Amino acid sequence: MRVVEFEAHDVIAFTWSDGIAVSIRLATHEGHGTTVAVVASGFQGADASAQAVNATEGFTIVLCELKSLLETGRSGNMVRDKAVLISAAKPPQG
Repeated sequence: MRVVEFEAHDVIAFTWSDGIAVSIRLATHEGHGTTVAVVASGFQGADASAQAVNATEGFTIVLCELKSLLETGRSGNMVRDKAVLISAAKPPQG
């Protein structure tokens, strides 16, 4: 991953090694909340739509986990649980 833009409290943008570009923008919402906008682009190939859906699901889980952590001070283990599911679904290597 390579960070291409960073502005504290406003934006984090990076490019993954597969060429997918991600921009995460933060904005104050009604003075006491934060709006988070995530844009991922650069999906290619016959399964580009599936790649985009999987990325959307991944960002949703991470944002839900962060929200849980901020509101309760505890992890909801959503990211960990998703990683376990992904690992279990992959065929063995070798």
